Amino acid sequence: MNNIAYIDESGSSSLDTSIESVGRYFVVCATFIDVNEIELVNNAIDKIRKDEFSGSELKSSGIGKDLQRRLRIIEKLNALNIRTHIICIDKSKISKDSGLIYKKPFLKYVNGLLYRKMLKTFPDLTIYFDKVGDSKYQDSFVKYIDRYHKTDFFKTSTIIPVDSKESNGVQISDVFAGSLNSFLQNRNSDLWDRIKAKSICIDVWPPERQLFHIQSNNADEFDKVVEDYCVNQVKIYLETHSNSDDDDDQLRCGVLEFLLYKNLDEDGDPFTYTQEILDYIHTTNANASEYYFRTKIIGKLRDDDVIIASSQKGLKIPSCVQDLTGYAEESMKKILPMLSRLSRARNQVFYTTNRSLDILENYEIGKRLLNFLENEKMV
Repeated sequence: MNNIAYIDESGSSSLDTSIESVGRYFVVCATFIDVNEIELVNNAIDKIRKDEFSGSELKSSGIGKDLQRRLRIIEKLNALNIRTHIICIDKSKISKDSGLIYKKPFLKYVNGLLYRKMLKTFPDLTIYFDKVGDSKYQDSFVKYIDRYHKTDFFKTSTIIPVDSKESNGVQISDVFAGSLNSFLQNRNSDLWDRIKAKSICIDVWPPERQLFHIQSNNADEFDKVVEDYCVNQVKIYLETHSNSDDDDDQLRCGVLEFLLYKNLDEDGDPFTYTQEILDYIHTTNANASEYYFRTKIIGKLRDDDVIIASSQKGLKIPSCVQDLTGYAEESMKKILPMLSRLSRARNQVFYTTNRSLDILENYEIGKRLLNFLENEKMV
């Protein structure tokens, strides 16, 4: 797929969230359109602008607090062959002592979070972003992205500032970014469902489960402890591996971000089927097999102390004790029968060779485990 991305933002760069007009969240949205679909999408947007905005620019601020109108417009956008990637910044979690208190560093940094992932996923991407500031700032922004977020010298991409009035794609991103900001104020589930419908991923920085929470649930005593620990392990892995040049590391980070996104959505299915994740990673690695996914991606993440619960319903980042006990139960259902079969095979060879051959001779820990299980009459 030959994609073009259109970027726009919603919210104030100020970190003084005590001011009501400033708001708590800053949202950046990328809208992806296949180059072969540009004309069709542009024609459709021109019609939406004519029907909904009297032909003027498609803007979230022009919709305002009219929820039904916003739902209707997003429904029309969702009928188009587009996809979005959104990153939402919770400014209340940013240290007031950091350099992000200043507008230009803030804009560069938070946009960089989105650009870095896009350029690693689509290294030859053409990106149009809404002009912010003067031409000097725009030039410095492009240089910043080139320096810190392009993957290597052999992969090319183009980053171009445009006037939003002249770019239907940027206007689409404006509506989705503004709509997520609107959702975070009214928590309307219909609006959330429509925003998700075209989203490849909605990243949250810093990751906080409660961000998209609509209804609260009573939790058991240790549920919060489990959730905080498991999400923190994911954050540690992302922080230490997101800049890695290793393709497998990048794929693991992508899977974790996808699972984290699914984990944030409390109204959706808490588990994600393996095939759904495979469909997601096939956008960047078309040859990734299920075996490769289970061993090189999920298995390696677990080796690095990232806890990923699994069950017949799929995979998820644990958010409660039940997730962990279910994971343990599912694992034991596989492990104990395998040990039982291995024990019987070992005993059969013992019998055939008059106990001269132990198929676990080179696996001392395996011998101790089977001997213990047999002693306890568990197998």
